[in-house]
Amino acid sequence: MKGQRAMWASALLGTMLAGGLTACGREEGSGVAWDFVVAPDGDDGGPGTAARPFATIERAQAAVRELRAAAPDRAQVRVVLRGGLWTLEQPIVFRPEDSAPPGGRTVFEAWPGEPPVLSGGVRLGGVQVEPDGTWKLRVPASVGASVEHLYVNGRRAIRARHPNAGDAFLLAKVEETPPPTNRARAAGSVLRLFFDPAQLAPLASLSSAALSRVHVVVHHKWDHTRRWVEGLDLTAGAIVSTGLASKPWNPITKGCLAYFENVPTACDAPGEWALEPDGTVRYRPRPGELPETAEIWAARIPTLLRFEGDPAAGRFVERIRLDGLHLLHADYRTPPDGFEPTQAAAQIEAAVMADGAREIELIGLTVQHTGAHAIWFRRGCQGCRIERCYIADLGGGGLRIGDIFPPAKPELETWGNVVHNNILHHGGRHFPCACGLWIGHSGTNTVTHNDIGDFLYTGISVGWVWGYDRSFSKANEIAYNHVHHIGQGWLSDMGGIYTLGRSEGTRVHHNWFHHIWAHTYGGWGLYTDEGSTGITFENNLVHDTKDGSFHQHYGRGNVVRNNILAFSRDAQVRVSRADDRKPPAADTSVPETRVTLERNIIIWETGEPLYSRQRWDRLAWESRSNLWWCVAGPATNFAGRTLADWQALGKEVGSRVADPKFRNAAARDFELAADSPALALGFQPFSVTAGVCGDPKWIERARRAPMPDVSKLPEWSK
Repeated sequence: MKGQRAMWASALLGTMLAGGLTACGREEGSGVAWDFVVAPDGDDGGPGTAARPFATIERAQAAVRELRAAAPDRAQVRVVLRGGLWTLEQPIVFRPEDSAPPGGRTVFEAWPGEPPVLSGGVRLGGVQVEPDGTWKLRVPASVGASVEHLYVNGRRAIRARHPNAGDAFLLAKVEETPPPTNRARAAGSVLRLFFDPAQLAPLASLSSAALSRVHVVVHHKWDHTRRWVEGLDLTAGAIVSTGLASKPWNPITKGCLAYFENVPTACDAPGEWALEPDGTVRYRPRPGELPETAEIWAARIPTLLRFEGDPAAGRFVERIRLDGLHLLHADYRTPPDGFEPTQAAAQIEAAVMADGAREIELIGLTVQHTGAHAIWFRRGCQGCRIERCYIADLGGGGLRIGDIFPPAKPELETWGNVVHNNILHHGGRHFPCACGLWIGHSGTNTVTHNDIGDFLYTGISVGWVWGYDRSFSKANEIAYNHVHHIGQGWLSDMGGIYTLGRSEGTRVHHNWFHHIWAHTYGGWGLYTDEGSTGITFENNLVHDTKDGSFHQHYGRGNVVRNNILAFSRDAQVRVSRADDRKPPAADTSVPETRVTLERNIIIWETGEPLYSRQRWDRLAWESRSNLWWCVAGPATNFAGRTLADWQALGKEVGSRVADPKFRNAAARDFELAADSPALALGFQPFSVTAGVCGDPKWIERARRAPMPDVSKLPEWSK
């Protein structure tokens, strides 16, 4: 058994590395101390020793409870998981009775060098090669009839898509009609989406059963809508779908991007697959894939781990550490009414869910191949830590902290959590509007040294109040993070970091944001949206954005100090609303000044230095000691004025137009020369040490991850 486990673990590790996973990487010492051992080939009737390990994590949990009942003051209990595979039919759940006493820990960790894998999927076999070269597989009944996520050899397979990835599919017309049937009345609306009939050709030959399994996905501004296709009128070029009513502030309109998924007649590119009406899967293999050696997994359950406290009742899951575990294949199934467009896919749950969790530590985990989000510490989570986790290939977002609803009592508040030194890559593949890292109603969290790349909406989102109402998202620290290749021309109104509401005490510093690209408007580096207040942005490097390095919709008391803001395409600094509204009358703590710009270096080649939909002289803002430089020629246009005329109005006090003397700005080397004029204005040079840290192999893992080729952005986004 031991030899078989080692062989299996070695083979699995090869697949994981091919798919971008890494082993836990801890050094193996002279011996391993444990209280209990678990192995896939163990026996729950045994004592849980190395010689006779338990077979299930649930049995180990029961043993830990028994041990703590006998010795309640025992500080630490360790459970070691040998390498191998556990296929989960339901989530592993930690409850208050699993907690360790104050000062102690209950630890579930990987045996050194052996990756334990917890999968929420089912491996498919019995591949039949069809005459056209596609593979045909039967989906087990345990998976269900509507599988939406398939993984082949450690890679996400693409649901047969029309048009294929990279093509623009423009809507010709969108019309919303009143619901004429009981079903539509419950759902809220009937949508008729009109296209050029030629664009619907792959749908024309589908049976009604096959057509009913097709999804239409529409991108509109910062959201997307996903619905089931219920009817097709090829003559009119229309598809019909029922679902929840559109939100008036972000409806589907003419010109939105759209595409169709799970179209069997469009299964024409390597890596694509479709679910047939008879429940079989048809897959077109990628080059080099062989049916006899392929590992093919279908996701089955949506949540793999839960921390189930009851914070409203004051019952918490406390002081548990998970270390070195690999969590794969979490599911998501689109409900009959489709996906209701919600910013950041805020209401969708995650593969790891936590409520009422305190001092929980997730260390060295891999969370990969998910249908929705990866990890969410939601209600009543305090003092938790997520560190050195590899989180990738996500249907939704990466990490989420806090609730979407304001906490009604202190026990429901989420605060004081640490997110440090994690890799979050390649997300939003089912929910494009998801964020790399999201903080809702939660404050005093620390987010440091994370690498966040290849998401289709915002990199980091902080705050969940639109306007000046009460907010719990205060005093968060966002520092030394590397956020890059965000947006990629799919959605709009997004940023490298996006903030909402009153956030007094929040600091965003020493981060590196670059290659932030929207579909139409709103590819910003630093984006303070509605009511953002009391935030300091300092010592950040921002470059290669579409619409601006900094943008404030409206807010108050924000400070943008000592940043390098470089090479935005359309404008460098934008303020889009003067905001004459007043905060609540009884609240005198909200400052009058909207934004202060001081001691920044702003360098660009195209676009305007300043842009606003309203007159700059209406805006209550301050600017001083900034260095402005256009590499294509001297900067002469400050809201239609020369710098001297602008300064005569009290703006840009002490600022200059001059070459900052970077070592090689064209190559994005922003090292300043010793005689840079920025230094005379008080600019303080800072080192760009953003991103993951520590083990050189960990740093290299983030650096060598494949990212989108920014030179090949879709033409419609340029």
